[in-house]
Amino acid sequence: MFKRIVYAAMLAGLISGLILSVIQQIFVVPSILEAEKYEEGENEAALVPVSPLEVAHVENLIEEHDDGVTWTPENGLERTLYTFVSNILYAVSFGLMIAAGLSLRPVRKWWQGAYWGLAGLTVFYLVPSYIYAPTLPGTLEAGLLMRQLWWIASIECGLIGLAMVFFTPYWMTRLLGGMLFFLPHLVGAPPGEIIIFVPKSLLNEFLIANLATTTVYWILLGLFTAYFFERLARRLHVTVSTSSLTQSEVRL
Repeated sequence: MFKRIVYAAMLAGLISGLILSVIQQIFVVPSILEAEKYEEGENEAALVPVSPLEVAHVENLIEEHDDGVTWTPENGLERTLYTFVSNILYAVSFGLMIAAGLSLRPVRKWWQGAYWGLAGLTVFYLVPSYIYAPTLPGTLEAGLLMRQLWWIASIECGLIGLAMVFFTPYWMTRLLGGMLFFLPHLVGAPPGEIIIFVPKSLLNEFLIANLATTTVYWILLGLFTAYFFERLARRLHVTVSTSSLTQSEVRL
């Protein structure tokens, strides 16, 4: 069973990660590169605070975001390669979670793996993004640490809540799971000011492209994971049957 989980996740993660990287290069990366021009001040249309008070406020936000890390991959082949590798690694890790779930609650048909993909999309993207949507370069957020902690708590509550709803037979546990799923939103997100230096049209274009790309990615990851998980199960069954038949023939 463990090998099935690992092999299915690796195969599904490799294919899904590659597809995601290609789609991102076409639809998402151009918006990021354009936003970086505003962040670096290369675009004259960038929105820059004009009053000394606004300048001081922005400088404080920049210091809050500055973690001392200056290295970034060079634009071009190096950056594209790092993107492909990171997407594949993330896809394999998420594939492991889906495959582990399939081992506990298997699907009858491989295409039903799309439901697992949609569950992952909901927990890891839709629910957190309802409050804190992905941002482009050239965006400063106050209280970044608290926002990150809320984002992590939202995902953890979502995962545990869904598990309580779909993996337990008791209605009370399912009710508590549903409440836990929405708990971070009921408590509320930490307040904080957001300063955006990129045009709203560019940000909206990025959000739409990112949502569509992420949706396709999660559905494909669920489909491929379920497909390989089922395929490996059949192969294992055939191997075991052949081995049992061979042992019977030897005894005869």
